[in-house]
Amino acid sequence: MNGIAAVLDALRRGEGRLTAELQAMVRLHPEEHEVRHVATELARWSAEHEGLLREALEEYGPADGAPLPAGPDETGSVPDGTRLRLLADLRALHLAVTGNRVYWLMLAQAAAASRDARLTELTGRGLPRAERELRWTETMIKNLAAQALTAS
Repeated sequence: MNGIAAVLDALRRGEGRLTAELQAMVRLHPEEHEVRHVATELARWSAEHEGLLREALEEYGPADGAPLPAGPDETGSVPDGTRLRLLADLRALHLAVTGNRVYWLMLAQAAAASRDARLTELTGRGLPRAERELRWTETMIKNLAAQALTAS
């Protein structure tokens, strides 16, 4: 079960970072109603996932060996308060969500292969939410990119 523990741990760390990134989005872009509303809800999900993953690690962990990377850690150098800043923040968020979604998918495959009811329940909650987060960040990027990148 060391592989499962390693993925659980990487995903737990990734969800913790995602919570912080989503909360930062709310603070940095308070004028963006949809960002504020959706990011607040997604941050709540990620915080909940982090707790559930921590509990699961008690059963499957600790992870042996080097930890798996939780996802990209990147900062942009875009001026604050602009649509370009929002676009850069959404890009970073999208990459973080993508990394977590891959871990949820890996965990779901392990749950199916091992017929583990607890992991199946956990991934049944986390994977669809990660997919929703991914769709939301992609939609926001699509909606903002043209205007943000072509405005004079």
